[in-house]
Amino acid sequence: MNTKEWEFTEEILDIPELYPVAPETTKKWQKVFAGTMLAVDIEARQKKREIYGRIASCYEDTIKPEFSENCVRKGLQLIDEIDEWVLQSLVSTRGMYKDCVTKCEKQIFDAARTHHGKMNDEFEQTLRKNVVMCTTDCTEAMCQEFSVSRRSSRSCILKRFQDLDYKIAQVDPEQHPKGEWRTAAINNFHTKQGQGQVFPNDEPYNEDNILYNDMWLGVRTK
Repeated sequence: MNTKEWEFTEEILDIPELYPVAPETTKKWQKVFAGTMLAVDIEARQKKREIYGRIASCYEDTIKPEFSENCVRKGLQLIDEIDEWVLQSLVSTRGMYKDCVTKCEKQIFDAARTHHGKMNDEFEQTLRKNVVMCTTDCTEAMCQEFSVSRRSSRSCILKRFQDLDYKIAQVDPEQHPKGEWRTAAINNFHTKQGQGQVFPNDEPYNEDNILYNDMWLGVRTK
């Protein structure tokens, strides 16, 4: 994971601190989600190391340049795909968490708007209690989403890295034809000087007969 993604992770970890969530639930969420993102970081680094190792093999001397370019392009596309998947997972997580908390706020607002009794201290305490209960329930639900389970969001994020194994296997120089392409290229290489294209004019230089912009600068004799 890159610096931007870690900053995104810290932002999501701090979401419960922006709302009246029970302290023990906040700590639980931060522990669970931090563990998930550490596991994601380990998987992402491992896949990237494997991909970059294969990209290095694409530059073998026996592989033609056009095949090397195609092989390297496949590897770099996978690197971008990993970064996009991690960032997309973080964006979805933040959206899911904030949607739940926003629904809590809406429920409390609607309850207060439709209340026909007195707006006294007792009613205010009831609202505060309901807010804490609702946001705490949201945080607990998020903890369950990122628990170690086969159907949790954590498992879905990590499973994506396993699905990349097939694509990573395609970044393989062995799949491209090899041969002594260098020898043929060297034998067919001719310099412009050897082909007579650098100084094609064999006539002796005459400084008295030079044409510049259709103007004769040479010395004319009568």
